[in-house]
Amino acid sequence: MVQRAVAGVILVAIASAVRVARVDQGDEYPADALTVIEAAAWLGTYLLVNLVVSSGITPLDRAASAFWITYAGIWLLPVAGVWVALCGRERPLLLVSIVMALGTLLSNKEYLGSTRYEWDPIVFGVLLMGVAVGVRRWLVSGEGEMRHGYTASRLLASDQSTLGSLAMVSAVHAEVPVAPAAPPVDPSIGGGGRSGGAGAGGSF
Repeated sequence: MVQRAVAGVILVAIASAVRVARVDQGDEYPADALTVIEAAAWLGTYLLVNLVVSSGITPLDRAASAFWITYAGIWLLPVAGVWVALCGRERPLLLVSIVMALGTLLSNKEYLGSTRYEWDPIVFGVLLMGVAVGVRRWLVSGEGEMRHGYTASRLLASDQSTLGSLAMVSAVHAEVPVAPAAPPVDPSIGGGGRSGGAGAGGSF
């Protein structure tokens, strides 16, 4: 825990220093590169805090006093990241924060030691669809179908080409069930019969 805390403090310091430098640069280069570095440091901090993702939880971890601090951290870091990204319109940090939020939802049961069920992925998928529909309706209901500069419409042709590429990759990797081939018939079985006896008089 001490090593994780020290590494987390270093990453937070890097993210803070990069953010200050990026604000001084404005929207010009290398501000965009600094945004990526800040998002990477933010993600590294989350990976250190999330014990499930980085190492797996043991009964000794749950007995430690810092366990619930890490549990609170995996919920607070994605929320703070999304808030900062939306206020500053930082796409790399927004994408990283969404990934962090998904990681929190996936590791929540293991953190609490709850029983996993076969229908958990179904519930998770329904939750994601509900969130996506809700966010889209919220954006579309704004003036000009946007809110605070964000819209649900695709503005770049590259976004559509990216989705097309992902669909193509998923189609290529889809496993098509193939009927198993019939095993070859042993010629020694049923051979050598006389008078249609199907091998009754043959030698085996």
